[in-house]
Amino acid sequence: MDTTPVYVIGCGAIGFPLAASLSQIGKNVIAVRSSVSRIGLHFELIKIEQNGVETEIAVAVTSLDLLQRQKGIFVITAKTFVNTQIAIQLSQLNISGPIVLMQNGLDVEAPFIDAGFEQVFRTVLYFTSEKKAELTYSVKPVKPSVVGVVKGSSELLPELVNQLQNPLLVFQATEQIKTIVWQKTIANIVFNSICPLLNQDNGVFFRNPEVMALGDELIAECIQVAQADGVELEHQMVREQILAISQASSGLLISTLQDLNAKRQTEINDINLAVARKADLYGLTGAVTRTRVLGELILLKQRLTSQLYGDKK
Repeated sequence: MDTTPVYVIGCGAIGFPLAASLSQIGKNVIAVRSSVSRIGLHFELIKIEQNGVETEIAVAVTSLDLLQRQKGIFVITAKTFVNTQIAIQLSQLNISGPIVLMQNGLDVEAPFIDAGFEQVFRTVLYFTSEKKAELTYSVKPVKPSVVGVVKGSSELLPELVNQLQNPLLVFQATEQIKTIVWQKTIANIVFNSICPLLNQDNGVFFRNPEVMALGDELIAECIQVAQADGVELEHQMVREQILAISQASSGLLISTLQDLNAKRQTEINDINLAVARKADLYGLTGAVTRTRVLGELILLKQRLTSQLYGDKK
């Protein structure tokens, strides 16, 4: 499996650093731009900043529409709101191989399952990355990231983890992917709604007990919904994870704040508002008031920012 091509679909703050690190150790990896077409295979120089050291790595790049009948591992790092479009396009291209989702949020795998893919995996990343300039990313690994099966056989999982392994992003297999997805989603809710509204970097929860107290309120709300979804979580465990991420990524901006600053669409619909929809499904609408309101405020901020700068997308 070592020679199997890895196609990293989504050339952003996760996709390019992942592709660069895999390329650096000699893996057969191609970064795939999903928002443009007819971009023939070429190389781009990606700069990775870690612990004050900058490394420049050449990465092979092409566009999604040119993957007709390709075989390999297809890693999805694009924004979640284009998952349906990507799933349909990959199906039409008749690609062959496992789908690995490296995205935050609940049920982000649904479009790929609906499109008929038989091997679908989820990855929970403990890794922060911020775009500092064109093709330049500042990265901070927090701890090993995990990969688990959503649909298909678990027999492929160890080989898949080995193929994705690299110095920047360390992976390990798990049989508890649903539980870990829920745990990380709650952490994402805390970071991606509070940090942008306060205009603060990730370290604010570690630095400020009052901000962490608001995070505790969100944790308590979301744990109720997770329990209704069949996942048991301990408040203290989620809290400790948030504080560890906050300390390890202090100074970096969470992805939603980066998107708002760049006047881009956010992924809040698959984070806060996905949990709110789950709550509605289980008759727990009143249990997630803060989670829902903060998500709606992010959406409103996104719309107001777009209008302010004349972007009607």
